[in-house]
Amino acid sequence: MASLSVIELVKHIFYLRIPVVIVYIFVCGFLILISSKREMRILGIWALLVGTGNCLSNIRLLLEYLCSKNLVSQDIFRKDGYISFMNLVGLITLALYIARNIMMWLYEKRNYGTKNAPIIAIIILIICNMTSRYIISMTFRSYDQYKSMLIATSCSEAVFSIAIVAIHLVIFFKNRAIDRNIPKFWLFHLYAIITAVTSLPMDLKANLDYNNDNFIFIYMLVCIMFSIFTLSFYTYAAIRAHKQETAQTWYY
Repeated sequence: MASLSVIELVKHIFYLRIPVVIVYIFVCGFLILISSKREMRILGIWALLVGTGNCLSNIRLLLEYLCSKNLVSQDIFRKDGYISFMNLVGLITLALYIARNIMMWLYEKRNYGTKNAPIIAIIILIICNMTSRYIISMTFRSYDQYKSMLIATSCSEAVFSIAIVAIHLVIFFKNRAIDRNIPKFWLFHLYAIITAVTSLPMDLKANLDYNNDNFIFIYMLVCIMFSIFTLSFYTYAAIRAHKQETAQTWYY
């Protein structure tokens, strides 16, 4: 088992990575947005939407960390306004999620001539995800069923999220030979699927077995590693947005 000092350091990095990743995505998104390559500017908007969505979806985790450091009172979670606030955050996050998928589809449409079918399928999957969450919340209403609800909700969200990313993966993989903006962009979507599949069981265990120090330590290390990979991608995308292609000279 790792020493307490190492665990505390990893825990500090685990929570610190959230604002770092969010700010970094915002910076890279802005750099892509001001790129001279007009066809890539949509990806800048997409990145800004991703950063905003990540910021909202991690509010609860950040509040818990601040409470653990006694920087915020535990009473904040007991106030009536907290539930209403988190419900509002959830609705805004959902709207941003839909918007960022539309931006990604527009990028695909403008660069590869993608038809309307993919975005229609994505909207249907999002609606199905919302419906399943409502059904699950109605099925597991009592506090004693919290674990069952958490497992069902997490699995449902993961399945629909993976299906949506898979649609983008197929589009970018099919057009990989003509992609000049971000070569091998399909690898990012493959990475997103791998991350989702890996994170699902770990997130569930972390929420249900949070007293297991050894597992929590490994869980935090994996999350930090995933964050490093994510930062690497956005760095690459920002560099590609400002990379000037060398003109080729053709001889006849």
